[in-house]
Amino acid sequence: MKYPKNQKGTLNYIAFRCYKIWSSSFWIRWVLAPIATGVLPALTFAYYKFSAISDYVHKEASWLSNWLDSDAFFILIAIFIYPTALLAFARFVVNRVNSTGVNQDVLLSLVATLDQIVGCKAERFGKYAAELKNNGKNDGIENTFEVITQPITQIAEITRGIYTLFNTLMAERRPRVLVKVVLAVVKDKKISELPIYFPQDEQPGTSIQILNHPNSTMMTALNTKKMVIIESTRKESRKKIGRKFVASDEEDQDSDCSLICFPIRHKFTNTVPFILSIHCDEGGIFNKNEHSQLYEHLLGRFESRICLEYSLMLIKEEVSKT
Repeated sequence: MKYPKNQKGTLNYIAFRCYKIWSSSFWIRWVLAPIATGVLPALTFAYYKFSAISDYVHKEASWLSNWLDSDAFFILIAIFIYPTALLAFARFVVNRVNSTGVNQDVLLSLVATLDQIVGCKAERFGKYAAELKNNGKNDGIENTFEVITQPITQIAEITRGIYTLFNTLMAERRPRVLVKVVLAVVKDKKISELPIYFPQDEQPGTSIQILNHPNSTMMTALNTKKMVIIESTRKESRKKIGRKFVASDEEDQDSDCSLICFPIRHKFTNTVPFILSIHCDEGGIFNKNEHSQLYEHLLGRFESRICLEYSLMLIKEEVSKT
């Protein structure tokens, strides 16, 4: 299995190293950090405020007293600025760590989803095998194949799994975000229908005509055979050049959403039979620069399973002709 490459970059690398040091060291976390952010500024301020303290330092450490007196202006500015700077850096580290990678819940959800997809097929096969054994009836190879292979049902179950995974992915960071997943069918290099969508009470609101616009996200994914990530549909729809999103109406131009369109590439026929759309009702949800390979990797697990079912679909169509 090919895992996504490291996309952290220099800033993320620094953040992860600092977080690792911080979280693994008791002394840094509970001794040095409080001293650096609280005790040192307080002692420095006390030196300038109380003569008894400044006299004591001058007597016991004249070199320190001379330095504090000679650069008093800059030191006073520094003791007010650097604790804030340290806290801001700490916030940056936490945000970077939280914004990259996948937490345990998402990984468990991915495993559970894939298990459920396989489980649906295993249950269908198992029930048919039990019926054959109990009834002692052999329907023949063709009839057996027809009964146990239900590619359309299985593709719908895989799409449901993608919806479940992205809901889990958003649950911790953006719990109020509405995730919608649609599987579009491609025929003659055009979007022909939208038969599968989740949640099932949220029907696709964009017309087939708009989806087939040359600048739509789906058509861009279809023509390039590459995943397309739109971080902000509002910004994308207002581009003059290189636009990859078409708003349905003026209301859609004012609202802001995030979107991923992923082409299902069937390498054996060199076609794209489906386009997968993952839509969130807020902008800035999907990060193209940092997470594109993560999305590619996660969706690739489902792409291979959809392609398997599509192959079975083609086989069934050919068998039915004979």
